[in-house]
Amino acid sequence: MPPEGSAGLSALVLVHRRSRWATGERWTARDPAGRTLDVWRLTPEEDARRRQWIELAPELVRFRHPNLVPVVAGGERDGATWIVSEADGGCPLRRLLVVATLTPEQAALITAGVLGGLRALHQAGLWHGGLDDRTVHVGETGQVRLGAWSLRGDMRDPEARRSADREAAVRLLGRLGRSTRRPGRRPADRASVILRALEACGAEAGEMAVLLDEAGQAAAAVLREPAGERAAGELAALVGMLDRDSLPRPTPAQVPVPAAPPPPRHALRSPAAVWAPAPHPARWVAGGLALLVIVAAAGALLVAARNPHSAAVAIVPRPGRSASPPPGTGLRAPTPSPLPTGPRQVPTLAPAAAGPITGIEIQPLEGSCQPNATCPVQVTVRLAPQPSAEQVTWSFHVFDRCTGTTNVLPGTSVTALAGWAYVYGTSWPELSAGHLLALVAVTESPAAAASPAVLAGGSSPC
Repeated sequence: MPPEGSAGLSALVLVHRRSRWATGERWTARDPAGRTLDVWRLTPEEDARRRQWIELAPELVRFRHPNLVPVVAGGERDGATWIVSEADGGCPLRRLLVVATLTPEQAALITAGVLGGLRALHQAGLWHGGLDDRTVHVGETGQVRLGAWSLRGDMRDPEARRSADREAAVRLLGRLGRSTRRPGRRPADRASVILRALEACGAEAGEMAVLLDEAGQAAAAVLREPAGERAAGELAALVGMLDRDSLPRPTPAQVPVPAAPPPPRHALRSPAAVWAPAPHPARWVAGGLALLVIVAAAGALLVAARNPHSAAVAIVPRPGRSASPPPGTGLRAPTPSPLPTGPRQVPTLAPAAAGPITGIEIQPLEGSCQPNATCPVQVTVRLAPQPSAEQVTWSFHVFDRCTGTTNVLPGTSVTALAGWAYVYGTSWPELSAGHLLALVAVTESPAAAASPAVLAGGSSPC
């Protein structure tokens, strides 16, 4: 039982400790009504900070905002401060970003919720102190709330606390931007505004306060009716499915790797293959005779090289005549095979459809792709609707059509919830250096399927 000293605290039962650090602990507790609550036990070492926590607890209980998980009780006993908040029943943003690629409207809704809660804290003289994708929750109604606020940080320097919150918010929005679809919208589209604002946060290209203000304005522009309600409904449906479904872990299938092309006919054999001893004595005799023939032929060629008027000059073809050696010399002219001058065919890495996958498409987002550069693409995996969630994972195979080599690049993993007919994601694979390349998306789960190839490079021969 927690210590006596608050009517709200005395009735709680601690269930299990979730974490512990130098100056505090976090517990899961239940109240008499059976509700699950989060409990923090704070034990700062300095007496001044301990008194500050004790004085702050009632203020945290009184403060309310739609984008903050409410604190429902607080008190002090035996030198420790106890803070009790609701246990948010939603999905942590970290889990949501692992299993889903967000639309710009959904990202705008999360951005507005994060900045709304943070702005309310700062205006009230409070702070967050631990803002990241674990303390942001998306609820079952699509509402975005910040949890575990005002529980850590240096209480002696308010400006340092606010500055640390702004830096954490910029990092968080940059992470959010990397998990948002880029469907190649027009520059004037409102959705592209939030994408640019999140990308600026990811690059930390400017003052933290300015970046957050621009992101907030972009989110407000995107969330005009009915986009805001639609995005909240989509997030609510996604969170609900995540709570009900048991999501399988990705189990990459074995993707067939194209066999190496056979060596050209003019390739040299290894010395071991040329000089390997024959196991039978008769083959030693044949080998010796062949060696004598080779030595004799080499001597003839050497004499011919020294005497330009010898018969060996006839090996060079004249106009209208073949390159065959003169009759009676016993030599046969080699038949050279021409070197490949055109690009190779792109190998079949996997079937076009397999298992629940009915097709896979890959589309460049910025026109054409070039070797030794980033190639933004959108991959769409079409599915036969399934009764439960499926993890859809794919990678990128870059095939050099001149050398025949293949380079595998990481791709994306998206969760297709029950009944979904397709999923898609945006990636920025870095193409290797080369003259003529082909980019293919290959799924690894739930089955192996391959997209048509996106060609990169010119059309001239290798």
